[in-house]
Amino acid sequence: MMNVAVNLIPRAHRERRLVDRRVRRWALGVVLLSAAVGVAWAAMSSRVVENRQWLAGQLVSARADAEEKSRLVSEAQSAHSAALRRLASVRAVAAHPDWSVLLALLARSRGEGLVLERVEVRPVVKAGTKSEADSSATEAKAVARSETVYQLDIRGVGESQSLVTQYLLSLERIGLFESVRLRETKPRTIGARGVVEFGLDCAIAAGAKASSKNASRSASVKADGGPRE
Repeated sequence: MMNVAVNLIPRAHRERRLVDRRVRRWALGVVLLSAAVGVAWAAMSSRVVENRQWLAGQLVSARADAEEKSRLVSEAQSAHSAALRRLASVRAVAAHPDWSVLLALLARSRGEGLVLERVEVRPVVKAGTKSEADSSATEAKAVARSETVYQLDIRGVGESQSLVTQYLLSLERIGLFESVRLRETKPRTIGARGVVEFGLDCAIAAGAKASSKNASRSASVKADGGPRE
């Protein structure tokens, strides 16, 4: 004789309980997944904040390092430029010509009725004609190609304008100067006598030589009563 088990719980009630069980399982899964995502998000956020702080520190350090290197480069460039200027000065002094011959020529050429009150010599460095990019090597090459030119500032007084003009022409005939320019003339009174005060600009290149006639004549000239430097 067989025993048959009969479930007296209504089918609709059983299906509702099955659905409720599944819903609870899905809800629990969603809760667990949300919790995992929240923990992961919190960890990632903390890592991002730490990375941002680290990057900010690195950026500040890089800026400070760049400013320090820029300052060092600027100081090095200033020191290099100063060294080049000192080198040019040393070369100009080392190649300083004998100005006694020049002063004798100036005194000889002035003639009567004209007095020189001051002769000032200024060295001027002229760079070569070739141009290159600005760099340390280029500056060194420019100094090597440079030529020292001397600028003379002559001041004096003459009895007349014609004497001043004659003196300018006599300086041009020497053949020593690249250019002789009358800078200014103006009347002046010395005691009760009217004279003409003048200023001349003369450019002379290092190594330039006067004409043989004037050079030989200047060898016997003494500078007494002549110009002073």
